[in-house]
Amino acid sequence: MNTYILKNDEQTGPYDDETILAGLQSGAFSYTDYAWREGMAEWQFLNMLYPQPPAVAAPAPVPPVIPVAAPSGRNQQPTLTCRTCGYGELVKRKKFRLSTPVVVIGYLFLIPSIVGMLIGCMLLFGSGLVGTAGGAAAEQQTRTELVAKGIPGPIINKVVAFESLTADETSALTPDQMSAVEEAKSSLAGSKLGAGAGALIGGTVSIALIISSFVGGLIGWLLVMKKKVLQCTQCSAVVAAS
Repeated sequence: MNTYILKNDEQTGPYDDETILAGLQSGAFSYTDYAWREGMAEWQFLNMLYPQPPAVAAPAPVPPVIPVAAPSGRNQQPTLTCRTCGYGELVKRKKFRLSTPVVVIGYLFLIPSIVGMLIGCMLLFGSGLVGTAGGAAAEQQTRTELVAKGIPGPIINKVVAFESLTADETSALTPDQMSAVEEAKSSLAGSKLGAGAGALIGGTVSIALIISSFVGGLIGWLLVMKKKVLQCTQCSAVVAAS
């Protein structure tokens, strides 16, 4: 059906339906232009003859995302984009679990504890060496004294080893030599007992120092522990790493 168009006080036409629809799509005609066709009593807007399609809402703007190239290699990992700023890259980092003052206290526990354990180990080792050296020195002094008394070597070996002498060995000794043997046994026993007691006390103190230092170091280590997080390279936002 032919239709006339009145646009800007200028009448044009007639146009068929296909021409008018094409003009509406291209912008040559407007839905607010007047139109008339045969049989109409007066001019009407074009949208009365050709209904205007409903307007489609424009999509919400999307923040720009700057693509970040993933590292090349066999163990290639997907790049994570920060949801806070929308374009930064999330990278794995380690951060202290606790606040800075607590971390400082942790290091005050940790460093002396390491030194204390080292000192305790050295004292423990030294106590064993002192005890062994003291026993060896006592044995050597006993041998020297018995040799000076003219006591045979086999008997001296038995005295140093705290073995009992046979009747023949005892009868072969003079009263003065026998007295020296008895004194040597008592002196040697006392020396070894003192050296053993000293080594025991030193070892006990060393072990106590090692244990206390270890406990302090464990507390310090717990205070300075770090955790893995994901941190944005642009806005520094921190996300817990799963």
